[in-house]
Amino acid sequence: MKKRLMIALSSLMPLLWAVEPPAGWLTDFEAAKTLAVKEKKPVLVLFSGTDWCPPCMRLRRNLLDTPEFQKLIREKCVALYIHVPRGGDEAFDKMMRHFTFISLTGVPTIIITDSEITREVAGVESRTLDGFTAGIEKAQKSL
Repeated sequence: MKKRLMIALSSLMPLLWAVEPPAGWLTDFEAAKTLAVKEKKPVLVLFSGTDWCPPCMRLRRNLLDTPEFQKLIREKCVALYIHVPRGGDEAFDKMMRHFTFISLTGVPTIIITDSEITREVAGVESRTLDGFTAGIEKAQKSL
């Protein structure tokens, strides 16, 4: 019985992640932009399909939800989480109008932008804590 319950709960976890961004991440474009300008920080943008994309789920589980990563986000940048639906979605299409400076070809896609969210200023070398740290430091130097 316990095993069945655990399997059922683990199968629901991706659905919960689709609704809730990682801790400390914003989902509102304007709020992220306002906070980034106020705090003079770059914006780390994650395009993710955590309810359907296995690499997105692994990234979330192995890195984004770790205390070390959450500390990095709080200290160094403003984090914006954008859920990418599997099919067409009007809200997603509207959000992408803000990101004409990139070509989204797959998920997870991670970019670091200026505080105004008008251009990409750095990339993430690898999907590790060190990779994110290096990208954020590069972005801070270019601002």
